Amino acid sequence: MDGSFALTSWTRVALVPFLYFCTCSFLGWVVESTWRTLRENRLVNSGFLTGPFIPMNGFGAHMLMALQALLQGFPPIIAWGILLLSPSVVEYAGSLVLERLFHLKLWDYSHLPFNLQGRICLAYSLVWMLMALAVVSWLQPTLLGAIQSLDQGIGLFLSGMCVSYLLIDMVMSSRSMVNYAAFAARINDMLAQGLRMEFAPGTG
Repeated sequence: MDGSFALTSWTRVALVPFLYFCTCSFLGWVVESTWRTLRENRLVNSGFLTGPFIPMNGFGAHMLMALQALLQGFPPIIAWGILLLSPSVVEYAGSLVLERLFHLKLWDYSHLPFNLQGRICLAYSLVWMLMALAVVSWLQPTLLGAIQSLDQGIGLFLSGMCVSYLLIDMVMSSRSMVNYAAFAARINDMLAQGLRMEFAPGTG
């Protein structure tokens, strides 16, 4: 047996999906940061993390892969409909989690027509549909084939590096967001108290 990721190896079960997740998270960061940088005419680091990863894109890619397996045997029009709508579901859920846990709103589509609570909108959902089509038809088989052909030692090294980096970045970014949320809440309380004092009877 050579050093590649053999189909019967434990690396096929554990490391290949993880490296696929990391690769899609990185590519998603590249696409979104480039798009926002060009649109806003300034350097933008998209996403929740400090580094070049957007985990929501990695989860979305895995969701597409899982749905493909679950939808086998379904009529093609239904299967493709669910596949193409799933990125918008991930985007809505991601927005909800970030807002509930960290009081953080990384995007807001309230100014665009046909939006749902500002979390998703028709225009971007159409973009995600096209991207989902590209992922399922081309990116997924290309990336999985490349990852499976890696030397096992290289795969283990890359996985270890990604695990270490992501854990550190997630802890630090989460701590920063918690501190930011606490700071913002304190400022809001101070502003509210100041307004009450300003308009209290007998003051001024």
